[in-house]
Amino acid sequence: MRLFAALAAFAVALPAWPYERSRVGPTGPFLYWATRGHSYQIDSRGTPDVTDGSAFDAVRKSYATWAAVSCSDLQFQEETPPAATDRQIGYVQGGTNHNLVLWRTKSCATVVPSGDACQTQGGCNNKYDCWEGSSQAIATTTTTSRTSTGEILDADIEMNDVGFPFTTADSPPCPAGGPYSGCVAFDVQNTVTHEAGHTIGLAHSADPAATMYATAPGGQTSKRTLGADDIAGICFIYPKGGPTATDSGSSSTPPSSPMAGGCGSAGAASWEALLVAAALWRSSRRRRS
Repeated sequence: MRLFAALAAFAVALPAWPYERSRVGPTGPFLYWATRGHSYQIDSRGTPDVTDGSAFDAVRKSYATWAAVSCSDLQFQEETPPAATDRQIGYVQGGTNHNLVLWRTKSCATVVPSGDACQTQGGCNNKYDCWEGSSQAIATTTTTSRTSTGEILDADIEMNDVGFPFTTADSPPCPAGGPYSGCVAFDVQNTVTHEAGHTIGLAHSADPAATMYATAPGGQTSKRTLGADDIAGICFIYPKGGPTATDSGSSSTPPSSPMAGGCGSAGAASWEALLVAAALWRSSRRRRS
């Protein structure tokens, strides 16, 4: 089986409808789940930033937001209760796979010994349980699919708890530099709702009002609510009562299903950070035992 991990990229042009689908490589098949949705498992360690259990609830609300879209019938079943896992991101062929949501609390740059072979053999995040992405990325989603069809096999979300303080409060925005108690720094639900969109095959949108827009300033919670663009994407790919759009669905084609309203804002902020969509899983990592 040949596998590919999709890297969601910035939209470079604004088509008639801005939602974008992830695909195998730049021109390969579109990504999709053969089933109508996928299960997910929240790692029991959660985040040290939020210790009252609300971070777990925020993750659940993120998936529930996508499942609530009336013109689609996607469902997301949680593997409960939150369980300690091996924290191994990526697809293991022939093994047991979970679609994980976890926080990395150590930086690979500080814990990986110089010259360790993992640095040139597909990555060190699994070996050292560390954040390997950009320091400017809030989160990353690794999605693995069949190269021939685009069928998704696994989708894992990592949160950058090294570089960003996560919160679950509704308001007000936290002051830059803290403190981060009783306010919104980098909202768990805001972040995971965006990342969950990647797990179902959506890439970054060019619409600043969309949950799938690529940037999120500190203090933002608007991505908790899907925009019309996000709803258009999910309902085109997974229309309620209709076949999954596996090999079509250009983002320039408006959806035929009715759309509900939504709102969002990606307003500028001095501590704005990029939401990196999906980490490239190199071929050497795909061969991991």
